[in-house]
Amino acid sequence: MSLNTDFKYYKSFAKINIFLEIVRKRKDGYHDIESLFGRISLYDEIFVKKDLDINVEVINNVNADNIDVKSNLVYKAFVKFKKVFNINDGVYVKLIKNVPVGSGLGGGSSNCAYALRAYSEIFGINDEEKLEKIATELGSDVLFFWKNCSFALVSGRGEIVEVVDIKGELPWILIVFPNLHISTKDVYASISLDYTPVKNYWEIKEKILSSKEIDFCKYLFNRLESVSFKINRKVEDLKNEMLSLGLYSLMSGSGSSVFGLSHDKSKIENAFNVLKKKYHFIYLSKFV
Repeated sequence: MSLNTDFKYYKSFAKINIFLEIVRKRKDGYHDIESLFGRISLYDEIFVKKDLDINVEVINNVNADNIDVKSNLVYKAFVKFKKVFNINDGVYVKLIKNVPVGSGLGGGSSNCAYALRAYSEIFGINDEEKLEKIATELGSDVLFFWKNCSFALVSGRGEIVEVVDIKGELPWILIVFPNLHISTKDVYASISLDYTPVKNYWEIKEKILSSKEIDFCKYLFNRLESVSFKINRKVEDLKNEMLSLGLYSLMSGSGSSVFGLSHDKSKIENAFNVLKKKYHFIYLSKFV
């Protein structure tokens, strides 16, 4: 879709969590994580231009029905941006949703970050420190997308983002969203912290920072999987379907999307052809 040149245009990419460990619960109620984020080619589209007020229009191509505009992070981002930088004008935002809502793919956080980037360009704001502070305050995953990178090691509650380069051949990706809602709040509330955090994160980090080749398929891990599977067994069934089709598989974030990885594109395409008969929201993707 194209609009006139008055608009700033961004592809608002999604992400998957290649590795996700919950380290501890913080005094503020949040949890400290250790995660490897990967940006993928599935994206929403954002068009932004100046306006007299704050107007957000959502074009829904997925499951984004009945969105309360004022609760949308794109709207909240401009409210905060306007206040911090004493902006008098408003904005008109057209948001085309292609990333399912509640899928664990970071669509809302991505929209927020790329919209914030558009606001900063439109109003000529380049105070990176203040802009990053806004991004961090708006949501746990927003800063990753604000960094506009392909991969990052993410820790704290998501506010510590270390951009990294990945060496080695990247696998193909198949993503399936089973159109099930799993409350992130409920998942985190149900976590039992009676475990020893796995050490894979530090091994991954050491390999990446020492410029050694790394194969993600060997390190897939998500602490939230077992909790989300208990809440809805259909997510676990989906993962098992992917495994049976020869893919390395993992749930992303708190769910309910599940992705499969393979260096063999034919396996990915075969799994796509099998699973598309059962699932509506299914995507062939790659890291970008």
